[in-house]
Amino acid sequence: MTPNTHTRNFFNSIGDPADVKGNGTEHLKLSVDHRHIRYFIEAGDTHVYYGEYALQSVATDADLREQVEIILSKDPFLHKSYALVKILWQNDFEIVPTAFYDEDERTAGTGVNTILGGDAKFLFEKISGADQLLEEKFPLAVHYHSGAVLIETLGALGLTQSKDLFINIHAQNIEVLYFDETGALKIYNRYEYRSYQDYIYFVLLVADEMNLNREETKAVLMGEVSADSQLYEVTTRYFRQTAFIKQPADKRFSSTFEGYPVHFNYPLYNL
Repeated sequence: MTPNTHTRNFFNSIGDPADVKGNGTEHLKLSVDHRHIRYFIEAGDTHVYYGEYALQSVATDADLREQVEIILSKDPFLHKSYALVKILWQNDFEIVPTAFYDEDERTAGTGVNTILGGDAKFLFEKISGADQLLEEKFPLAVHYHSGAVLIETLGALGLTQSKDLFINIHAQNIEVLYFDETGALKIYNRYEYRSYQDYIYFVLLVADEMNLNREETKAVLMGEVSADSQLYEVTTRYFRQTAFIKQPADKRFSSTFEGYPVHFNYPLYNL
């Protein structure tokens, strides 16, 4: 298939390109889905550059593969040498107790992350086609699912005993997590939504399943949401306490990121 090089994707960036040395010491953190390709470049302990493609005319896995091929061929930052490459996915998943996990049964195109101190495996599907291109370009890359990253990050930060309901918002789906008072994961799930009514329906569904008191439970938001958005407003309507997740103390950004909403791309920069 010949790539359609005339498709125009919208590109935004933060950072000074001169801060990216490309000498094999930096880390690349890359996420891929049907709406966006996004990446951070981390030098030492500081994120120095961010790139984001808003994909146009991508409806199928084949469309995505085509656009990934174009971007990999043209983006100069994706041609540089990196000490470590991490790739984030948001596809279908399954959480399996480690005692029942059999590596020999894992199929091609399925990624796996170890979570909860080794007690469980987080299995996830990569996007066919795009996956093969990325493995050819970055054969030593480590693959993660955003859910596994969220579970492990919140645990490492000691936030799992906060009794908060965590909601990571993407353009067409949300990830919802809740931990009990002991810090044990009670639910992680991913829901597709088309409207703010769909969104709040799924959030309230989880709250009801967990028997949460919405007068006391804080809804902690991250991802593609802002204080002036309808999703934020409807969340405050049903939860007395609503807040954006805070930047972890060990994650740093260069001065060019001043004003960057640190709840945005939370799993990606926490890779």
